[in-house]
Amino acid sequence: MKTNITKNLIMLFLIFSNSIVCMAQSGTCGENLTWRLEYTTLTISGTGNMDGYGNYYSEINAPWYQYRSNIKKVIIEDGVKSIGTNAFVSLNNVDTVILGKDIGSIGESGFAGCTNLKKINFPSILTTIYSYAFQSVALDSLSLPNNASIGSYAFANSKLTYLNVGGTIDDNAFRENKNLKTVVIRNGTVGKMAFFECERLDSLNIQYGVTDIGVGAFQNCYSLKKIKIPSTVLRVREEAFFQCKNLEIVDIAAKIIESKVFISCDNIHSMILREGVNSIESIPSVLDTLFIPSTLTHFGFYSRISYGVDKDNNSYSASDGILFDKNKTILYSFPLKKTGGYSIPNTVEKIGSGAFWESKLSSIEIPLSVTEIGIDAFVSCEIQTISIPESVTHIGANAFTYCKSQTISIPESATEIARGIFSYSLIERISLPKSWKTIPSSAFYGCEKLVDIQLNEGITDIDSDAFG
Repeated sequence: MKTNITKNLIMLFLIFSNSIVCMAQSGTCGENLTWRLEYTTLTISGTGNMDGYGNYYSEINAPWYQYRSNIKKVIIEDGVKSIGTNAFVSLNNVDTVILGKDIGSIGESGFAGCTNLKKINFPSILTTIYSYAFQSVALDSLSLPNNASIGSYAFANSKLTYLNVGGTIDDNAFRENKNLKTVVIRNGTVGKMAFFECERLDSLNIQYGVTDIGVGAFQNCYSLKKIKIPSTVLRVREEAFFQCKNLEIVDIAAKIIESKVFISCDNIHSMILREGVNSIESIPSVLDTLFIPSTLTHFGFYSRISYGVDKDNNSYSASDGILFDKNKTILYSFPLKKTGGYSIPNTVEKIGSGAFWESKLSSIEIPLSVTEIGIDAFVSCEIQTISIPESVTHIGANAFTYCKSQTISIPESATEIARGIFSYSLIERISLPKSWKTIPSSAFYGCEKLVDIQLNEGITDIDSDAFG
């Protein structure tokens, strides 16, 4: 009998507890706003801005938080102008949110951690989604009004598969959306690491109106195979497409392309630089050919590939794939795949930095017109004999480092000699010109084959590590 009474009391307690939850709960959440929880639906009504509720990492004090296990739907009625900071954070059972037409901003961490949130509408008046607002939600598809700015980490670690946005996309906004496959960016800017490690992203549409692509913006987007960047983009920043391993085709009209943009993109076989490109710091070395438009005025680093140049370009020219300045006074880059012998044109006055890096040539003829050999000019080249003419006065640092030449003749005219000139080369014998007064740092460092060196009487200083 006592057991039955106890059971009945427990049942009554549970019924009473549930009835409390089922009864409408209500209160205020802004100067002119009220909230009401009825069964599983939380409704915000009134006019004006919603209160904020502390820091995401501190105790959450939204008045409805204690009922979070019961809330499945949130309705924000017309008249409400903003969602407060941490307002609905970690309401794990919410799957639907209806936003009124007057919502202009969604506060920091507003819906963060709503891991079952699958459905929400965004009003056309919306201008700002603050940091972490929808981090780790379950939304599948997202289309936002044209000028809505999206804060850092706003949709990070979410379940999105489709995205269509414009406006400012802040740093890390969509990072690690592992299911994201299609992205359309209509206008605005893309922040640092904004789409970092969206590893299934295979369709990227950057539209006319986008103006900036940030550092590492699409880093580790392994599924991307082709990209097209319009002329409205003023700058593509460092490592923007770093380690997009399967990227094959690049069509780019951005004005400035910074260094390392395509580093570790080892499958690119086609790159088109459109009219309007002014500067590119580096290009993928895996390319075979590249055509330079008339507008390009600056290269930061010349890959040893085959070049073509628009006839109206005022900075560069090309002949048989070899890249020169406009008047062929500087030889910038010699294609890596060219073999045999080569005679440098007698218009050339300078061999540029790294021009013959890893060259497979067996011989080279340097004319009397050349007065300068740049830094790293013949690094790791396979030319067996190099004869430098009397016209050369300056040889840059590491010019013949790792060079396989066994014989290199240095003229008396070469008075400016930089560090590391022959380091790690296979040179066996050399006679230093009388014009040399010093032997600089690392000049013959690591030259294990060097058995005979003729020093002149005029040398007054030998650096302590000149010979390693």
